[in-house]
Amino acid sequence: MEEYDSWLLHARRKRNKELVETGYWIDRRGKTHRYKGSLDNDYIVSIHAEIAKSLYPDSLWPGDILSNLGWVMVGSLVYNHPVIYKEPSQSQINKLDELGIYDKLIIINK
Repeated sequence: MEEYDSWLLHARRKRNKELVETGYWIDRRGKTHRYKGSLDNDYIVSIHAEIAKSLYPDSLWPGDILSNLGWVMVGSLVYNHPVIYKEPSQSQINKLDELGIYDKLIIINK
């Protein structure tokens, strides 16, 4: 059983590390916001929710706040492309272009 637990812990840490490396938000000023918590403790289901929770700890739906503010979600498990729910700011366009992913941006107007 210990061998399985060890393997499971290793798999969780590896998955969490991959999520942290690929998932982040870009705010309206073009600044990237990445997860800064521990990779060891929990199984991270949504890296974007974890980042949003760190910015808005008292909110029940912090990811919705960031989406409504017009932040770009990059590295989602649901979408293969960066997603924004408003027209991107020039700073966001510049950052996405700098990262080489502006041409993949999906704009979803609510």
